Amino acid sequence: MNVARLVGMIWGDLLARFGGHAIEDRPFECTGCGNRYALQYFSCPDCGSYDVDRVEWELDES
Repeated sequence: MNVARLVGMIWGDLLARFGGHAIEDRPFECTGCGNRYALQYFSCPDCGSYDVDRVEWELDES
């Protein structure tokens, strides 16, 4: 298992148990590969990019 992924899982679990922003419904997205995650990683577990940020609100223009 990737160390960054393991740390992200542990950190997300701690935030969910003791409060924090991990409960928000907006996912985190890697701007390098576009994959989305429920947890924020320091670096993307798939492509290694260091730009993993929370997805901005998307407007539904239907």
